[in-house]
Amino acid sequence: MREGRTGDLRALAAAQRAHLLEWGVVPGPAGSTAVDLGCGPGHTSLALAGLGFDPVFAVDLSEPLLGEPAAQATGTPEVRQVRADVRTALPELVRPGSVGAVVCLGDTLTHLPARGPWPRCAPMSPPRRRPRERPCSPTAI
Repeated sequence: MREGRTGDLRALAAAQRAHLLEWGVVPGPAGSTAVDLGCGPGHTSLALAGLGFDPVFAVDLSEPLLGEPAAQATGTPEVRQVRADVRTALPELVRPGSVGAVVCLGDTLTHLPARGPWPRCAPMSPPRRRPRERPCSPTAI
C-alpha cells in the first residue's frame, strides 16, 4: 500500500471516529464487540477499534477491499477481517445480545439487490429508526 493512501485511511478513520462519538457509538453494557458490515477500505473498522471496541469484525465480500483494513490493522489485533455477505454475516459471527454496535455506513446498501434475503439479517439488527432519530444507535442486538 502506498504511503499516501495509508495516511488518507488513518485520517478518514479519525474523522469517522469523531462522527461515531457524536452519534453516541461507544462500548457499553451491551458489549464491546462491533461489526462493520460492508467495511470497504476499513476506516470505520479502525475508528471502532480506536473507540475501544474489541473485537471489531470488518465484513466485506470483496477480497481486495479486505486487504486494505488488513494492512492498516497491523498492530490493531482487535480488527478481524471477515470475507462474507453482509446479508448473512451477523448470525454466523455473533449471538443475539452480544454486540455493542453494528454499523453499515457509506454506500454499502446501494450495492445490494433491491430484493434479497434480508430475513436472516433483520432479526439480529437493532430496531428500525423512527423519523428524526440519530442515524446511529448503540443499541445491542
